[in-house]
Amino acid sequence: MKTASDYSRHAQDCRALAAAMKIGEQRDQLLRMAEMWEQVSKDRAALIRGRQGLDEAQDRDAADQSASRPQP
Repeated sequence: MKTASDYSRHAQDCRALAAAMKIGEQRDQLLRMAEMWEQVSKDRAALIRGRQGLDEAQDRDAADQSASRPQP
């Protein structure tokens, strides 16, 4: 699976291509694509942050459960 920075690079590529084009529909499409790639990048980053938070919470729960078990 791609990373958020991969998607950001796609957005940068679209903007670079758009900058080299004359004003028109194709340029506008590239700029819209760049916006979409940026949104995908933000969504991916948020998903990763959420997953990391979930993993950290699960690790804390496991440690708490282990600490509360009687030792033989």
